[in-house]
This record gives sequence, C-alpha cells and structure tokens, in this order.
Amino acid sequence: MTQKTRIKIFRGIAGYMAIYHLFFSTITIFFGEWGMVVTSKILYRADVIITPQTLYLSKFVAAYGIAFGVMMLLLAMQPERYRKIVWAAVALVAVRVFERIFFFDLLNEAFGITMSSNIVTIAIISLFAVALVIFMPKEKIIK
Repeated sequence: MTQKTRIKIFRGIAGYMAIYHLFFSTITIFFGEWGMVVTSKILYRADVIITPQTLYLSKFVAAYGIAFGVMMLLLAMQPERYRKIVWAAVALVAVRVFERIFFFDLLNEAFGITMSSNIVTIAIISLFAVALVIFMPKEKIIK
C-alpha cells in the first residue's frame, strides 16, 4: 500500500472521529437539556434523568470531547506533522475500553446498557484505534 493511500485512509478515519466528537460535544454544550437527551440516546441508547448536576457534568465531559475533536481534526488536516498525536487518541480509547469493561455493572445499573451492546461499542472504538495505528503515516526522514 502506498504512503498516499495510507494517508487518505488515515485522514478519513481521523476526520470522521473529529466530526463525530465535535458535533455531539457541541450539541451537548450549547443545546441544554435537549442536547443531553439527544446525545445520550444516540451515543448510549440510554434515557438519562436530567438534573442540574447531570446537565453540568455532560457539558464538562463535552468540553473534553471538543478538545479530542480538535486534536483529531489536526491529525486529519496534517497527518504527517501531527502523527504522534495518534498515541493520545489510542490512550483515550484504551481508557474508555477499560472503563466499559471494569465498570460495566455501573454502566448497566445507571443506563441499562447490556453486555452485548457494550461489546459492540468496545469493538467499534477499538477498531478505530487500531486502524489509526495501522494507517498512521510513516515518519518523514529529513536528509
């Protein structure tokens, strides 16, 4: 596979991840209760009980989603320059997988998420992380 093809695939994956995180995080931050309900339903297939505490926490978490989205946008726009940022994305996915496995009981109790649904989510986010590593642009050798 040529470097050009690898970069195209990499940019597509990073670009999708950027748009996804920026979109849902922006909705959560700026569209109040409606934003939280929509993102919870779409991302977790969960009905969330909205309190001022959960609403604030969702905005807090969404701020990190925006930061992650910007990071992925940088990767999509200039993959060779920012290629090492991939490891931050992989670390985030690893933490999310760890949380979904080790805190599954809490996830299930809080939102009624089933283990089969949890495994699907784990597989999808892991696939994105692995694909980013596989298609990561090779480092340019400066002569």
